[in-house]
Amino acid sequence: EREREGLWDLLRLASFVTCSATFPLLASEHTTGNVGDALVDMLSRLPDAEWIMSTQGSKGSVMLARHSASGTQTVSGGRKVQDVLSDLWARLDGTHRSGSGPGCRTSSGHLIRAGAVVDEIGLFIGGSGEGVACRLAAAAPSSLGRDGIPIADTTGAGDAFNAALLYGIATGLSPTSMMVLGNVTAGSNCTVVGARAGMPPRDRVDNALLMHLELSASR
Repeated sequence: EREREGLWDLLRLASFVTCSATFPLLASEHTTGNVGDALVDMLSRLPDAEWIMSTQGSKGSVMLARHSASGTQTVSGGRKVQDVLSDLWARLDGTHRSGSGPGCRTSSGHLIRAGAVVDEIGLFIGGSGEGVACRLAAAAPSSLGRDGIPIADTTGAGDAFNAALLYGIATGLSPTSMMVLGNVTAGSNCTVVGARAGMPPRDRVDNALLMHLELSASR
C-alpha cells in the first residue's frame, strides 16, 4: 500500500476502506504521526466511504465510521480523536486486551480466541482542526502469541483480515463484528508458514463470531 497515480480516484468510489497501520500516516495531508488524526483526514477526503478500518499489528485494529446524529445516540462535544483513541486503548488494557472470547481452531489444534471491542461516538477533531461526527472503535488482538500459541509466519495476515471483512460485508455482519473476526482470522493465519495455509475454514470458526450481532464491550 503506497501512494500511486489514480489511487485516490479509486478510493473516492469506495464504500468501505481497509488499510495497513502505515498507509493512513503516509496518505494524510495533515501529518501529526497519529493514526487517529490520519483516519479522520482520510474519511474527510472520501465522501462515499462508510468506514475505514486499519490493522494495528499487535494492538489489534481500529475503525472510524460515519455517524448520523439522527439516531438514538447523541453526538457529544468535540474531542481530539487521538485522545479518544488513547482512551479506548487504555480500556482494552489488562484482562480486556487478552483474547478470551469466542474464536477458531487452527490446523494444529490451537484455539485462537477473540479480544474485546470498545467504541465511542462523538465529534472527533483531527489534525486539520476540523471535526467529524464518527464512531471510533478499537478491537483488541486475538490470543495469538499467548497461551502457548506460537507465531510461525505473519505473511498474509493482512489478506486474512481483509477476507474476514469481505465475508462480513457479504453476510451483513456489523462493522465491530468484522473487526473481531478479522483479528481472529489473521491470528490463525499466522500459526502456519505461508500466506494462506493457516486461513481457517468456516467450520473451525465459532458460530458466535459469524452472527449478526454487535460485539462491542459495554462501557
